[in-house]
Amino acid sequence: MERILLRNGIPEPMPRIEGTYLYQTLHVRGRRPLWLDRHTELLARNIQELFGLRWAPDLRRLEAEIAALLDANRHPVAGSSFVRMAFTPAGDLLLIPGAVSFYDGYALRSLRPAAAVVNYGVPHLGTRSSLHAGFAGSGDGGQPGGGSGH
Repeated sequence: MERILLRNGIPEPMPRIEGTYLYQTLHVRGRRPLWLDRHTELLARNIQELFGLRWAPDLRRLEAEIAALLDANRHPVAGSSFVRMAFTPAGDLLLIPGAVSFYDGYALRSLRPAAAVVNYGVPHLGTRSSLHAGFAGSGDGGQPGGGSGH
């Protein structure tokens, strides 16, 4: 299946994306992009600063275009999808389909521990190592610290 992107709301086959562009990656859950207003505000500020262009998207239309993009690329409705909003210096907005996760957003976040402790000990196989051989030649009985090992 050929992937589809939206260029200014118009579907087209997914080309290799090259050149300069600004982007935000959106997390989409159930066809609704999360924090769309914040993503577009940040992107608009950077577009103004770096490209000298004003961009003020209609958020409802943009949300509908994102849903259409995910439908066109057969992303499942359940779970999470990711969409890259890319803005070119020529003023084109590209909506590029990204990865799919079958987990629903941040549902697993509460299952992740804050930290994991792993007890790591160097395994002792009962065989002599090069370290032992080095001590054996030093006249200390082959034991670190010398002597008989007691």
